[in-house]
Amino acid sequence: LVLAALAHDVLHCGVSNAFLINVNHPLATKWGAKSLQERRSADHTLMLLSKHKVLVAEDGMEDSLKSSIADARRIVEKSILWTDMERHKEQMEKVAAALSQVMIVLKQIRKEETVNGGATAEDVRRGVNVASLLDKETRTLLAAFLLHCADISNPSKDWPLCERWAVIVMNEFFSQGDVERKLGHKLSMNCDRESVSVPKCQLGFGNYVIRSLLQLLEKLVHTAGSQSLENFEANHKHWEEIAQKEVDSGKPYLMKLNPPSKEGGW
Repeated sequence: LVLAALAHDVLHCGVSNAFLINVNHPLATKWGAKSLQERRSADHTLMLLSKHKVLVAEDGMEDSLKSSIADARRIVEKSILWTDMERHKEQMEKVAAALSQVMIVLKQIRKEETVNGGATAEDVRRGVNVASLLDKETRTLLAAFLLHCADISNPSKDWPLCERWAVIVMNEFFSQGDVERKLGHKLSMNCDRESVSVPKCQLGFGNYVIRSLLQLLEKLVHTAGSQSLENFEANHKHWEEIAQKEVDSGKPYLMKLNPPSKEGGW
C-alpha cells in the first residue's frame, strides 16, 4: 500500500480523465476511456518494480513466496486503479457488502464477546490480524479502500492542511477550466474560476463524498475512522463559516496557493 500510495498519481497530467477524452488526447486513444490515467500509473509502477527487482518472483523461490509476491503486486495494481473517483460509488457498495463478513472474522479472532465494532489501535497492539482469514478479493478490496480514503483525506486533516490542499486541488480544477475556456469547450464541473465558490465546493464534496466515506471507514477501522470523522466535521464547520462570510461580504474567498515545493514550505 505504501508503494501504491507513492505511485498512484505518477504521470498524471493535472487534468481529469474526462478532459483527456473530450479533447481526443493521444493518451485517451492509448489507454481507453476507463480509468485511463490510473491504468497508466499502475502500468508504470509495475514496470518500475520489475526494473528494480522489487516484488519480483524468481526461479528457486518457494511457491508460497511467489504467491505472496503475486498478491502484493495485485494489491499495488488494483489499489491504484481504485483511486479513480469515477469508481467511488462502486467501491463504497462493494466494501459495505463485505463489511459484515469482515466483522465476523474480526470478532472470531478477538475472542472477546464484549468487543464490537471496527478494528482499533488496541487490536493492533494485541496483534489481531484478519488478513489470513479473508479471501484475496476481499483483502485487495479493503486495501484499495484504505488507499482511497488516504487519497482524498485532506478534508479530515488538521485545518491548516485541509485548507492548504483544498486550495491546491481547486487551483488544479480552475487551471483545467482555463484551458477548456480557451479551447471553446464546455467547462467541467467545479472548474470555472469565475463562478465556482471554493468553500461551497468543499461543502458539497464533504456532504456527498467524504462524510459517508469516513462513516464507512469508521465501521471498518474504528480508531482511524472516528478520528478522521471528528476532524472532518470540525473542518466542515470552518467551510460553512467561510461560505457565510462570502455571502455577507459579497466577496469571494481568497485562495492562498501554497504548493508542496521548497518555495511553498516543503
